[in-house]
Amino acid sequence: MLQNLRVFSENPPRDPAIIEMVDISTFYLKESSYYGALRWSRQRVPQIIDKLLRMPVGERAVEMYYLLAYETYPSKGADPLAVLEKGSIDVSRTIALLKPISQELKRRRIPIDVMFIDNEGGFGVHDLGKVRLKRIFRSARVRRLMPPECRTINPDDFEQGRPNYFDATTKWDAYVRRIKYDALRKVLFESGLFDIKATAGGPILRPSAVNFWSVAPSWPIYDYNGWRQEYTSLDGISSGPSCYVGTPGSLFQNRVHHWIWNSLIQNLNQVRSCLARPNARVHPVVCNPSFCHPWIWEQGVAHMVRSGISWTGGGRNAFLYWNANSASTEDPIAAQIWARHDLQVAPQRNLPEIPLDVDVITTGDWTTTYEDFLENMADVLDDGGGG
Repeated sequence: MLQNLRVFSENPPRDPAIIEMVDISTFYLKESSYYGALRWSRQRVPQIIDKLLRMPVGERAVEMYYLLAYETYPSKGADPLAVLEKGSIDVSRTIALLKPISQELKRRRIPIDVMFIDNEGGFGVHDLGKVRLKRIFRSARVRRLMPPECRTINPDDFEQGRPNYFDATTKWDAYVRRIKYDALRKVLFESGLFDIKATAGGPILRPSAVNFWSVAPSWPIYDYNGWRQEYTSLDGISSGPSCYVGTPGSLFQNRVHHWIWNSLIQNLNQVRSCLARPNARVHPVVCNPSFCHPWIWEQGVAHMVRSGISWTGGGRNAFLYWNANSASTEDPIAAQIWARHDLQVAPQRNLPEIPLDVDVITTGDWTTTYEDFLENMADVLDDGGGG
């Protein structure tokens, strides 16, 4: 077992060092009636409570499966036009579905420590496409509720290759992202559903909650395609940056060094920027070791731990582990790597940004050089990014 690190997985782990998150699901069959969905929600409560009681006090992690999926994914039936004509997402049904588990958590005084949501839905340019967006822009009600910077957008500019594509997409995506995150905050925090006292006279405890790639950066960070990651923290201090080292993208094109090396740097910069915020809690979402290569994956873990992704170091920062692929093979490899870096490290709030293409990355007592990279990654490197 790990002494200083905590690793919470989305799927059943194949190694005891990894802890499976408890699933608090708001899934229901679309054809279910309101009361049918509520009945289904109530039936799941005893199983959820039983699993949470088996987790150590102070280390209870949950995944909010399907949270607002029907309201934010057009592919699951969400109606973007209706949402945008209202200017907000109706969260009343979701809150009602979560009330039974909320009531039992409060009655038994079981606070949640870490909460993960994987809601990647929404009404952005890539979610809706140009044709659907043109229809939305024809609605006077939608346009009336838009922020001023969106009213001036020409919907034709949502086509890649247009001179104003980047500007139009950035403004529109920022607007609809706010609508989604406002809805998530209403469910998780404004509702008070998870405001729980562990003792009768004690303070109200709230979970450190993150959506996949929700961040509270202190200086600008970018995804692998070069899109700036704006502030989307659910609680003001918690971040869940995507740290899938080896994800290709246009940010790494036309660089001096190999794109996988720069992917590592991009991952580490996200963590450093989010940790630099006062009182920040950062839970990097990491892939399985062979997503790219176990060696580069270990370099990411080593640097993140020494940045302060350490549960016992005072920050209560955990790894969120996506172990959907070959868990029986990958989980033991991951656990061995985490065990080699099982350190108590305080959050490092003043680490600088790492420029892309640098030759040396150092965090604390751990250094990785580009020469190390070329030697250890020789069997997987290609010509796509330098070398």
